[in-house]
Amino acid sequence: MQTRFEVEDEDAFEEARVELVDDFDVWARKRGLNVDTDVAFEAVTCKVQYLDGDLGRWRVADLDELLLGLYPRKVIVEEGRLPLVVPSMHAFLDYLQDAGLFAGGGHPLPALHAALDGLTAPFAEAMADPSRHGPAKALFMAMRTEEVAIDDPDAVQRFMDDFNARSFEERAALIPGPPRETLPPVLLPGDDELAELAAATTMLRRLRALVAFVGEGRRLTQAGNLALADGKALVALLDTDDPVDVYGRTRSATQLREVDLTFRLALSARLVKKAKGTLSATRKGRAIERAPLQAWREALVALLGLGLAGSRYDGAYLRPFWTDFLDEGALELLALLCITREPLPISFLQKAAWEQVVGLVDPDDPWHERSETAREWVSRDLEHVLDRLEFTGALVRDEPDGQAGNAGAAVRLTSLGTWLARPVLIAHGYDVPLVGDLADANAGTLLRAIAARPPDEARAEFLAWVAARGSAAVEELAEALRAEADPAERTLAAGVLIWLPDDAAAGMRELRDDPLLGAYARLWLVDRGLAPRSSLDPADGTRTMIETLAGILALEGAESMVEYFRETAPDPGSAVHTVDALWDVDSPHTGPVLQALIDSGGRDLGKAGRRSLFKRRSRPRG
Repeated sequence: MQTRFEVEDEDAFEEARVELVDDFDVWARKRGLNVDTDVAFEAVTCKVQYLDGDLGRWRVADLDELLLGLYPRKVIVEEGRLPLVVPSMHAFLDYLQDAGLFAGGGHPLPALHAALDGLTAPFAEAMADPSRHGPAKALFMAMRTEEVAIDDPDAVQRFMDDFNARSFEERAALIPGPPRETLPPVLLPGDDELAELAAATTMLRRLRALVAFVGEGRRLTQAGNLALADGKALVALLDTDDPVDVYGRTRSATQLREVDLTFRLALSARLVKKAKGTLSATRKGRAIERAPLQAWREALVALLGLGLAGSRYDGAYLRPFWTDFLDEGALELLALLCITREPLPISFLQKAAWEQVVGLVDPDDPWHERSETAREWVSRDLEHVLDRLEFTGALVRDEPDGQAGNAGAAVRLTSLGTWLARPVLIAHGYDVPLVGDLADANAGTLLRAIAARPPDEARAEFLAWVAARGSAAVEELAEALRAEADPAERTLAAGVLIWLPDDAAAGMRELRDDPLLGAYARLWLVDRGLAPRSSLDPADGTRTMIETLAGILALEGAESMVEYFRETAPDPGSAVHTVDALWDVDSPHTGPVLQALIDSGGRDLGKAGRRSLFKRRSRPRG
């Protein structure tokens, strides 16, 4: 019986689901078991629609997601049948084992049964919590509460019409959902650039090379592994560091760990297939060049399924218990990095992992006597997880001063890792907008939103908004800036005008004589080489310079401000003279701008900034 399906395999899956549930029913009746066969139906449905699609491979994480995530969110269980769900899942796993349908890569049956025992109470609590219900289930439960006849289409339609006519607050009270936390927008490249990044990762490069090497067929060993000669050829082709024939002891391709991992990963991601003792490329494998981003995501998910920490060990019986914990936490780590937006020190991750592992062990277990040695093992296995994630291209390791080792080393998410983690966070109740989501907002909303964002995100959001507005962008920005009553706030907000692209020239020319914004427009035109320097009004030149520099300082920091200042000066001498003239500008931003020049302007501008700031502080106060 086929046990692995894609969501698109509707007909084949429907046939297999009917057969599985019927066979499970017969199996349970023969043993006198009181089971709810709907549990098997929902389990296999969720496995294909929301998990990995492999009905024969079950991991502890699958049971967690099924009973604590999908069931509370989507599945309606009659109250009297609720106590049968977990026992029925126990029985269904036993049936799969007896029927010979268990696949490799999952957890052993005793571990799954132990996990189910631990889920009994949390499952009952989750099913009783209305905030865990998804929208469809919540609406169904609301109709039940209001005694709507579910089998009457007219009654259901009347309920829906009435529901839609209610206020937002009334609807939220009727179908409460979990509170959602909104994270700052993430900046992602376009799909084409993401595809290029995916294609360049070590993981996909090796998979692509393996698929090309396999071609239409390579003979496998009787055990279903790569032939040793093929394995040795792949060491060079995949550019792995597998030692070949060390002391003449390489007897099997499985000893070439990186080659063997690539082989098993390609199988799991269905880029290659086995048939009659031959390994050949699949249609999906041959399409890897055309759809590298999709192939990358599926390969990474397959790698997580194979195990990151666990892959260091030769067999499941040799793996320490914490490898499952580390493997299952890999995706959570990517999500955490997406939330923090900051590199996380490896030492912090090792400490946190160790504290979690210790919490898994009974305090009276003699294992604690060996905890110092175990702590080294946990740290080592966590490093292997990080190495594997770096191999996929989902994260990178930053090491201070180019020195290897963990002292001060940290990991951070890549664009690919962010692209993968974002839907995971959304599925777990976070709102994670993309940079560019403000394209339809008015100019005032845009300026307020980007004021607190990092420079790269702020610039990208601004440019996306400008691109959506076209020729109307400059006038809309001008109106929003004129509406700002606080001159200091207007100055900071007007700093974004330096980001306007060259095709905004027509709009900026129209602003040249504006009493509030004309100075900014004239300076922008001079900076882009679209107007002579003589067009700057000497009367407002220094004030405009202070306000422009203040905006850049607020948006991008002191170094960018200094860089802009040097670029707009005709020569180094004039830059120094300009700094000398800034002290007398009556603006709240003069002091901070001069201090930034002192801190980041180097020897020449720093010295001029100190002179100018001294004059400003020494001037008579009237």
